[in-house]
Amino acid sequence: MSVVFVKYVNDDRKTGDAIAAALKKAGIEVVGPDGERALDLASAPCLILLWSEAAAKAPTAQQDVQEAVQAWSGGRLILVRADDAELPVGLRDLSAIGVPSDLSGWTDLIEQVQTITAQPASPDRKDSASAGTTNRKAFVRPVLWISACLAVALGAVLGWRSYTAPQSRDLTASSSDITYVLAFAILGIVIGAAAMWAWSRWPPRPLRSEPLQAGPLGPETTTIAPRIFVSYSRQDTAAVEKLVKDIERAGHEVWIDRDVEGAQRYAAAIVSAIKSAELVALMGSRNAFASDHVIREVYVAGDHKKRFVVFQLDQSEFPDEVLYFTTGFPRISVAALDHQRLRNELSRLLLAGNGA
Repeated sequence: MSVVFVKYVNDDRKTGDAIAAALKKAGIEVVGPDGERALDLASAPCLILLWSEAAAKAPTAQQDVQEAVQAWSGGRLILVRADDAELPVGLRDLSAIGVPSDLSGWTDLIEQVQTITAQPASPDRKDSASAGTTNRKAFVRPVLWISACLAVALGAVLGWRSYTAPQSRDLTASSSDITYVLAFAILGIVIGAAAMWAWSRWPPRPLRSEPLQAGPLGPETTTIAPRIFVSYSRQDTAAVEKLVKDIERAGHEVWIDRDVEGAQRYAAAIVSAIKSAELVALMGSRNAFASDHVIREVYVAGDHKKRFVVFQLDQSEFPDEVLYFTTGFPRISVAALDHQRLRNELSRLLLAGNGA
């Protein structure tokens, strides 16, 4: 049975209880904000957020929006509007279900819940299931390395003994033979452990996926550096395109969406690109801070602990939801930016992100 989390503030309890009752009547298990059963929102098959004026004024409003964006990025969010309150920035362009007048006509809501819960689990929710496989692989690799080193060491022992021992010597194993074997076995283990330590210290090669209409790399590019995800408003396209070309000329691969429109702009491909990015370049401006797309991208990047670099296209004040995730990361004014400084800042941030 699928479990649905219904999130609402205490002032909307009557509506929240009506939603829970309708879902339970349809055979759907429900957990509320103060339910006896604890449920991790990150693994919940579906999150229903009941939004209202009271919800917007609640101290937990920003956290509620963050959790809603997290659920939306996995296709698990349903919005319900309890009154005429405007949806928060980051969710305003999404569709929401209104509350029926008699609090019993929840057919649309039930159908959406059934559609979402019938879908296969997203990759995020499969992580825990695949953890065991990853752990087994991590165990098998060192065993194979040590076994190989032992085989080489034992082969060296036998070869050395057969070369140095007289041909007429009794082939019965002596204590010195056993000592040599143990010595080389220990040496093999040390070699295997050293090899695995060196392997673990070697930085993994980042997985690459094709960017959406990303421009070609500039003439100064010689190698592909870790991917940089560009978050921007379409209204700033001209300034952003110029900066993107400069970043590419500095030798960095850029992921930027140029063609996808509307709500589909925040498709699974963009979420995947944020997850695999080493750095998120936020093109900060008045237009960007008013964009639901940009705010969602900031929330998703922050949720996945991504590093930010903020390029200030103008001097607009940062909203709280952006400050929350970008405080402590560098802000660079585009007006005072030169090519050398751009190269140095990006190289420093990427090296810091790789633990260098």
